[in-house]
Amino acid sequence: LAKIEVLKKNIQSTDRIHFTWLGHSSCFFQSGNAFLLTDPVFSERASPFQFAGPHRIQSPLLDMKALAHVDVILLSHTHYDHLDYNTVIKIRDEVGAHVKWVVPLGVKKLLASWGIDNCVELTWWEKHRIQDESRNIDLEIVFTPTKHWTARGFFDRNKCLWGSYVVASPQGRVFFGGDTAYCSVFKQIGDLYGPFDLSALSIGAYK
Repeated sequence: LAKIEVLKKNIQSTDRIHFTWLGHSSCFFQSGNAFLLTDPVFSERASPFQFAGPHRIQSPLLDMKALAHVDVILLSHTHYDHLDYNTVIKIRDEVGAHVKWVVPLGVKKLLASWGIDNCVELTWWEKHRIQDESRNIDLEIVFTPTKHWTARGFFDRNKCLWGSYVVASPQGRVFFGGDTAYCSVFKQIGDLYGPFDLSALSIGAYK
């Protein structure tokens, strides 16, 4: 906990973008005076069941207590290693209702069934602005395409969108790639919103 407090102090004392990788696609970063979390998974398994399925090797760097000041969660898609039910419930109950979820088209209904009401749903290339003058927060979030797919069961394949995010603020620009193969859309994103000060790109574990 002492290390976490030092980390929080260092984050709060800098006007530069600060980024911490928590494992897989879970990333914690600060931009535009706001604190953001991507694809949070804190369970032991990326699975609909905690008694079976892919087991994590490394525990998350931070626990829920350290995430109490998270403002925005960016969700790339609904696969179990990116959208974890147990983690969503913990964030709802332990972090609070103030957290804004920014999600792909089709995911808002699913999160609502889990008790998450503070949710913004975007389609590809759609923008969402977050401003809070009292905290000097000014973010523009753009939901951008990727080459991927999504499902949580046998009958919902690609019923929701999937994608990546551009987060722009007076401090700089961040690109979060989510899950993706390489494709021409990277050049489109770069031409429209780059250059980026920081990019978080997935590395496939299947080859």
